[in-house]
Amino acid sequence: MGKIKTYIKLLLIAATSLSMALLGKALPALALETPNITQASGDLLIEDILRSVGDWMIGLAATLGIIFLVYGGIKYITGGPKAEEEAKKIIINSIIGLVVIALSAVLVNFAFKVVSGNLTWVN
Repeated sequence: MGKIKTYIKLLLIAATSLSMALLGKALPALALETPNITQASGDLLIEDILRSVGDWMIGLAATLGIIFLVYGGIKYITGGPKAEEEAKKIIINSIIGLVVIALSAVLVNFAFKVVSGNLTWVN
């Protein structure tokens, strides 16, 4: 059982490292990207900064949700009868978290469209 816990820990460390590496490659691309909305002087508007930070935070939260989902699945498979209930709770809570994260991303994008006046209704 000790070897399985070690493998799970190594898997979680590898998943976290991979997600941070992917975020590390995505963040410089966001910083170098030409902003969609600029002032006459070429400065970034607060909307661009808020959108970049919000996208980064939603991506990080989604990554953590997926890591917890994988952790719960591994614990469910390898934990035996005692850990089964705890693993089910972890899986259910991570799925609920991912749904909340997805809905918050939709809500934030809708709010930005309403504030910027880019909201169009399709008839």
